Amino acid sequence: MISGVASKVRLNQPVILTPCCGVGSREYFHAAPGHAVGHTIFTVTSEGKSFVFLGDLSHHAVLLLEKPRMEFAYDTDPKQAAATRVKLLDMLAANKTAVMSYHFAWPGYGHVVKNGDGFRYIAEPMNMTL
Repeated sequence: MISGVASKVRLNQPVILTPCCGVGSREYFHAAPGHAVGHTIFTVTSEGKSFVFLGDLSHHAVLLLEKPRMEFAYDTDPKQAAATRVKLLDMLAANKTAVMSYHFAWPGYGHVVKNGDGFRYIAEPMNMTL
């Protein structure tokens, strides 16, 4: 549970977010323009650990990471989406921030590292222990 969010968010009620708005004293939502109007990525923090949920920042773990400046037909503003992708992936790789994406192969959780002019996704090993 993200501290302070539960008291501000109610089920089935819209939540209006502004770019890089903070919830409490920390930033959790980050503008990621270009894919769609209002597209955001967000940080999830629990028990002292964090990861960034990528949303539609990258639709493919290989193509759009290795060539992040590639324009993607399903982005509403492909040039802005590519610029956003490069900027945010640079930040995530530099900070060694864990990432999660439903567009990446299972488990969809790992890290992004710089690789030449692009990036590479390194999946975390799955923990199959119950």
